[in-house]
Amino acid sequence: MPDGGHISEEDFNRSQPARQKMSVPRFVIIILIAVIALYSLVVLTIFIRTGIGEARKATQRENIKQNLKQIGIALQNYHAQEAEQKRHMQDNQPLQDQSAPGSD
Repeated sequence: MPDGGHISEEDFNRSQPARQKMSVPRFVIIILIAVIALYSLVVLTIFIRTGIGEARKATQRENIKQNLKQIGIALQNYHAQEAEQKRHMQDNQPLQDQSAPGSD
């Protein structure tokens, strides 16, 4: 730089490939980071969807258990009521009103 800090055209042309070489690795690194981020999002999405599916299955199993429990209780109540009616029919006694006292 003998002419007061100005770069000659020859020096400028020689420095261009060096600048281009520096920008290519940066670009490659940015692309790699983007690909890794996208891959991570895909994997995370798969894990979340799998977890949601398992939670739905567990909820469905609990609903089925509760429904079966309610059916069992209803059958027990029905059986108890039928047994009560048969007993009263055998004894020729009228069934008592099972409404709450004082509801007349």
